[in-house]
Amino acid sequence: MQVIQDYLLEEYMSKYRFLKELKCLGELRHDFTRLMPIIARSKLQRVPKNHLMIRQGEPMQNIYFIK
Repeated sequence: MQVIQDYLLEEYMSKYRFLKELKCLGELRHDFTRLMPIIARSKLQRVPKNHLMIRQGEPMQNIYFIK
């Protein structure tokens, strides 16, 4: 059980460190509690180079932060 907790904590902290760098989030990026809903629903995903993620004019259902 402790291994799972440690893994989840590191995953959340990794997402938090990434979001904290995004200036577009303004003051929100400094408040872990307010970022929790974003952290909980977000997924880290690696995509191949030149992979088409969105097309101009298509309706969006997600927000992408690209590192």
